[in-house]
Amino acid sequence: MLIKDRKPKGDIKSSGYYRCIGMERAASLIQKSHSTVIGNGNELEDLVYEYSSHLNKFKKQKAYNTPKKATKFDLRVEDAFIVKFKMERKEVNEKGKKKKIDCDAVLVQPDKITLFEIKDGAGFDTKKSEGEYRKLHEAAGLVEEQDPLKRKCDFKFVSWNVNDVSEISLKYEPAKPHLMTGRDFAQLTGVDYKKLNAKREEDRKANGEYV
Repeated sequence: MLIKDRKPKGDIKSSGYYRCIGMERAASLIQKSHSTVIGNGNELEDLVYEYSSHLNKFKKQKAYNTPKKATKFDLRVEDAFIVKFKMERKEVNEKGKKKKIDCDAVLVQPDKITLFEIKDGAGFDTKKSEGEYRKLHEAAGLVEEQDPLKRKCDFKFVSWNVNDVSEISLKYEPAKPHLMTGRDFAQLTGVDYKKLNAKREEDRKANGEYV
């Protein structure tokens, strides 16, 4: 993702970036860079799908039917890789509709199912990590309830850029056994880790020249 293509909304002089340093051009560059970092996380999911060689891969699937049409993904399959999977929680919101859980990726195998939360960096926000753990723990339980083949469902937190899970900053202890490197995730799911990173390196060089 390129910094030069980002177009954050609003007047830069009304932003916290300008308030912090008082220089319009520099504040705009920082704002666009921050926007790019956030966007890179979403782009990574799309690249994971693009560079996956899995023979039965899917994108943007749901574990439920919508009111207008049948959209529920059939969990009876024994082999599938899904990028962006949405589930319904048992809990409802103030409008009486069931709340949703989003999983970045799902790997379906004959003997088990694994849910993934994919992070671009090495730091998991301390305040959010417990909530993300509980979210995936709940999602795994829902999958086990709905799976016709009654497989065990596990979940992993993937830190894409680290070489070893010891490099991941995470203070919520129950989540630590569920950590995984991007390289291990790629090997497990058939993603070409080297080629995907080479594509991102092209953008990084262009961003460096732009800055």
